[in-house]
Amino acid sequence: MSAAILLSTSSCVKDNFTVQSPGANLDPAGVQATMTIKDFKQHYYLPIKGVAIPTLITDSIVLTGIVNADDKSGNFYKTISLQDSTGGLQLKIASTTLYTEYPVGRRIWIKTKGLYIFDYGGTLELGGYIDLAGTYPTVGGIAPSNAPNSIIKGKWGLPVPIRTVTINDLNFADHDNMQSMLYRINDVEFSPSDTNKTYGNALSKASVNINLLDCSGGSLAVRSSGYANFATAKPAKGHGSIVGLYTYYSYASSGNTQFVVRDTNDIQFTSSARCH
Repeated sequence: MSAAILLSTSSCVKDNFTVQSPGANLDPAGVQATMTIKDFKQHYYLPIKGVAIPTLITDSIVLTGIVNADDKSGNFYKTISLQDSTGGLQLKIASTTLYTEYPVGRRIWIKTKGLYIFDYGGTLELGGYIDLAGTYPTVGGIAPSNAPNSIIKGKWGLPVPIRTVTINDLNFADHDNMQSMLYRINDVEFSPSDTNKTYGNALSKASVNINLLDCSGGSLAVRSSGYANFATAKPAKGHGSIVGLYTYYSYASSGNTQFVVRDTNDIQFTSSARCH
């Protein structure tokens, strides 16, 4: 398991930016990122053995990225994800309907000083405090009252870059750098036995894994929450392409690599010609 460690840096960030007037689809003037997401991970998120503990960031580091997943469908809960050209990460905020403030396609900046970094089974999370309510410490969401101090909102409606990969690309991925980014996989379909399931378990609210297959024998778990608004729907029976976030969970009994769609619009199985 990984745990975050703290490294010192000499960077200094001042709030010398200008927020645009409400309703203006503009970036704030003067705000700049001081580190890429990839570099941030390499400096503050190094693996060690033992139980991961959320670690306070005391350095004035600013990250920026475009929101690539929000909580509109319910498949992400009190969480948004963002990516820049180098990597992605997930940000926990202790509120719902986050999509109204941080919709997919909005550029944001994160002032990480005072936040906590955490390894959730191999996936990087940022949050606002150490949550001791469970068996092990985790990271809790940023309080809504503190969110404007840590998250700077920019333009919305921006395209989110989507990289096309194969199932094997993700199964053998460098999960530290590829996680929480948006990918497209072409020429795939769901396992025939899984098309009789539902995406999630709406009754127990449990998450469900559906096996995604390609014609070369590759397999990848598509995971959906029981809270998703499409949890009661049955997986598409056709063949085509799928878009989603690559995530990694080291405790998964069915494998470490997982793929998470934002909603069923990410699944475009338009062909009836299957290979399984």
